[in-house]
Amino acid sequence: MKKMIFLAVTMIFVLIFGSCEKSKVDNSLVISGKYISGEGINSSYVLLNDDGSFQFSRSMALSYLPTGTYEIKSNKLILSVDNKEKYVFEIQNSKLLYCTDESGSIVKDGTVYTLGSDFGQIKAVQTAIYYSFSSYALFTDDTSIISELEGFYNSLKVEKTDKELDISTAYHVCIGEKSFWIDKDGVIWLDGETENLIKTVGKMDYNRIEQIYNYEECSSAFPFTEPEFDLERHEYDYYEYSNVTSDELAEYIDTLKNEGFECQKGEYTYFLYKDNVIIRITDNTSDYKYFTLSFYIGIETAREGSLTAEQANDIIGIDDNHLIEYYILDLYEKTDAQLFYVLSRDTETNLWPQKYLVTSKEAIDLTRSFDKFICGNIDDDPEYELISLDYGPTSGLFTFGVSAYDVDNGEINLEYSRIFFPESFYNMKLIPLDNDKAGILVQINNSPTKTDIINITIEDGKLILTCGDGTEVSSWGE
Repeated sequence: MKKMIFLAVTMIFVLIFGSCEKSKVDNSLVISGKYISGEGINSSYVLLNDDGSFQFSRSMALSYLPTGTYEIKSNKLILSVDNKEKYVFEIQNSKLLYCTDESGSIVKDGTVYTLGSDFGQIKAVQTAIYYSFSSYALFTDDTSIISELEGFYNSLKVEKTDKELDISTAYHVCIGEKSFWIDKDGVIWLDGETENLIKTVGKMDYNRIEQIYNYEECSSAFPFTEPEFDLERHEYDYYEYSNVTSDELAEYIDTLKNEGFECQKGEYTYFLYKDNVIIRITDNTSDYKYFTLSFYIGIETAREGSLTAEQANDIIGIDDNHLIEYYILDLYEKTDAQLFYVLSRDTETNLWPQKYLVTSKEAIDLTRSFDKFICGNIDDDPEYELISLDYGPTSGLFTFGVSAYDVDNGEINLEYSRIFFPESFYNMKLIPLDNDKAGILVQINNSPTKTDIINITIEDGKLILTCGDGTEVSSWGE
């Protein structure tokens, strides 16, 4: 009898203590860590632990802190305090979206929680690739990737490195069989501990991601139906959908409209926009045989610190006739200026001309419009300049202007400016060079296989452009 009582008591203890032991959760859809929404007194968070437990702070003003266990079902994260008290989130890439209809009304429906910076660190001992003063490190042993990058970027440097990298707030993108995260500091993380892409100076240049990875295969980065046109990658940083007829283009635009996109049409450009997604479609030739589709989507607009058009209207107070597409941090943090890409809305002609505008951190200046900008140090002083490139016909000749601006406390002052008229330059693009310098990548005689890099320097207080063979580019009035 005593033996039976002992066994019964033993079984009770096993059941009690066994049920209290937490099992590790398979986090195939969500990473354990602290997911945060809002700032300061308006902040709230969800803490997910590796052992399957959670802590949910719905508001700084509430003393009650729900705790319990969590599970993942059909792309939903379910936090359970008991059988009655549950909280449900929809998992979207690296973010959690609160579901009011399933959880109650304490937290606003659709509130977004993003993985915070205290997730942890991983260590990688791989190959770092640095590209001029716009520095990145691609942690990989894949010689084919290294070779491709070395062949594409003339000032690429490759060296071994041992660096601890922090994973913080991230935006997740899937590309083919690979995927990566973009954190709030502009750091790119390939899944796993063997391949990590990080920009060590400044903000991330998202065009470089397109060049390193096959961006057309990026399924989850496209929050809309992808076109079924033939895609051709060009040498100069863009993809082109070729042999697209006007009827095919019209059919594709109708598809996007059916997905909720509004459309504005310019003379050669379509702008389709919905929420924080703006799609620009440009036809390259007058005979409408080729169309270039440039997507300004989640990678650009979802990162922390970016502005949607609606947010920009509120923050900057821009008038009703203009729309801010996004603002670029990139290299411009080396000065006090930021660069905005603005679409000017003409309601009478329904045209949206494109323009780049330089602004201080406090206000946008619609009077300053430029074609291209880059940051570099082209003179002898230690300060960086904002270098602009503008081109167009002058007196029947094709000319382009190069200017360098000093930025002091948000004020932009012209330092150097000159107009040049080359005979055979096409498709000019400002690029960073070694030692924090800047240059212009050009095609020669409009040939895609003939290129040159034009160096920008200051001599005797004047802007000088020098070709790769040492000859100077002719300037206006000389």
